[in-house]
Amino acid sequence: MIKSTKRVTAAVPRTDYRSTLSGTDVLEIFYDVYETEDLRAVPEVNIVFLHGTGMTKSIWEWYVKYFHKQIQANPEKYQYKLGKLIAVDQVNHGDSCVANEGKLGSIFHWIDGSKDIIKICDVELNPPKQNSFNVLIGHSMGGHQALGCGILSPNLFQLIITMEPVVKMLNPPSPKKITLLSNNYFNAISNMVQDTFATRDEYEEFMRKRSFWRNSDKTILDTFCDAELIKRGSKFHTKTSKEQHLIGYMCLHPYAYWLIDNLKWIESPVICYVGGKSKWCPPENYQLLQDTIPHYKRIQIDNVDHLMNIENPNVIGPMLLGHITKKLQSASVDELHNNRDQFEPLYKELVATRVVNKPKSKL
Repeated sequence: MIKSTKRVTAAVPRTDYRSTLSGTDVLEIFYDVYETEDLRAVPEVNIVFLHGTGMTKSIWEWYVKYFHKQIQANPEKYQYKLGKLIAVDQVNHGDSCVANEGKLGSIFHWIDGSKDIIKICDVELNPPKQNSFNVLIGHSMGGHQALGCGILSPNLFQLIITMEPVVKMLNPPSPKKITLLSNNYFNAISNMVQDTFATRDEYEEFMRKRSFWRNSDKTILDTFCDAELIKRGSKFHTKTSKEQHLIGYMCLHPYAYWLIDNLKWIESPVICYVGGKSKWCPPENYQLLQDTIPHYKRIQIDNVDHLMNIENPNVIGPMLLGHITKKLQSASVDELHNNRDQFEPLYKELVATRVVNKPKSKL
């Protein structure tokens, strides 16, 4: 398996003027691409991974290795091969945050992240190959952005899997419909975010014992800690600044209202994993998705919390692979990009279904 780290310019313009410090600033976005050689004449599956607030592309490496190992070891069970597996750092996280230092403003419109993903896919996945199938996996904020991709580019992904996607939160009333956080809540999450340390040991102690990620799977946490660390002078820092991390929590609304209003246009099947122990999203969040997304399936997973993707990979990994496999088994010719249509019969069908006798007026 070959891993390469790439960069592209992020979507322009950003949706909010305060997203950048200058109106002429153009942000960059970093992402990892994993590729493997598999010469079997079977469908090729591309997978894009979107992290949640505070996390980075590195957390998905466990899943990349797991998928690769399982499919290589069981070719009879998995009648498909992996194409490109793409893990992205949002513009204000990880390597992207470092590259965009001095440009990032005080607003991060989550749907701008969706636009960035579509731009990456234009580079990596378009035009689509024959006999190929694209899957989008997103957690929390990344789940929100995955749904945004389903709206903005309906046929880009043939399956969307979200884990605890944050869409509807019960915020205090606000005349401007912006996200409002109580002082107590903000202080609580702020205490769990730190970006500057005197020593590497201090960094490791915080990340492993006092951060949001302290209960993560050891392999994932080891990879995350190594990838997120950067040294400047005598100090050690996280690549994601504390301010940009916290901005993510403060910028759900008003932008989520656009997503809520357009969920009905998602054509791709959406599978939603919900943690049985999680209190992060209210029940109203999942009821909204159930009532609005046309092809939606909710799966509650007992004994996992909001951070299921980094705390319980041994549970989530097999589930992801199972759902991808099941969907691929029933994929249509169109979903596999294998259609070879003739124009004349298509046009005749269009006319037959859309040209009708006008009903006579009752007047």
